[in-house]
Amino acid sequence: MIHLAARLRRPQFTKICLGYSANQLRKMSHQAVLDYWFEPGKTKRWFGGGAEVDAEIKEKFGTMIQKARDGEYASWENLNDGNDAAFAFVILIDQFCRNVYRGTTDMYSHDPKALAVALKLIDNGSYKKMNANKRFFLYLPLEHNESVEMQAKSVALYSELVEDMKDSDNEMYKKTAQQGLSFAKLHQEQILKYGRFPKRNKILGRENTAQEEEDLKDWKHPF
Repeated sequence: MIHLAARLRRPQFTKICLGYSANQLRKMSHQAVLDYWFEPGKTKRWFGGGAEVDAEIKEKFGTMIQKARDGEYASWENLNDGNDAAFAFVILIDQFCRNVYRGTTDMYSHDPKALAVALKLIDNGSYKKMNANKRFFLYLPLEHNESVEMQAKSVALYSELVEDMKDSDNEMYKKTAQQGLSFAKLHQEQILKYGRFPKRNKILGRENTAQEEEDLKDWKHPF
């Protein structure tokens, strides 16, 4: 079965698309992102997919990622196409960029865009309507930010998520919330200690401090 994002790029599908409005086409595009990332039974894609998933995301969504980076999805960024489109933008920039540009500066170069959109969805309260898995990923741009303020906000949001899930019958959502809070605290610890994420230094061309150099010899975290 051909994935929708790939179909949208095919000439034969272009003819079919002529019957849709621009708004409908944008909706199909952003829904393709969310359907892929949150496909039931495919959570391994999130953090354990490796090179295979990286290649798959590049094939299916590479064009969309570049358009998002180039500002062609401004209507997603400013929420004009709705909260779901804005959330899809966050996934494209914050998550898919980390897959497609793994090991390069482009992993992080557009993080501020993802953060700005995530904060809009948090500030307008729409995040409260999301399930635990989606909230987990909505908060990641804050967790990925190298500022004390965003780290504190990240921990607070994941703490709220744990509280919201405590009476849930969905054990996966409970686990997701707990893992989210644990990772948020680990990220916060690094920012409070170093003021940045030392593991990014090599990729970003930053020189390690003496403390970072020593600690990186026995680094236990994947980030």
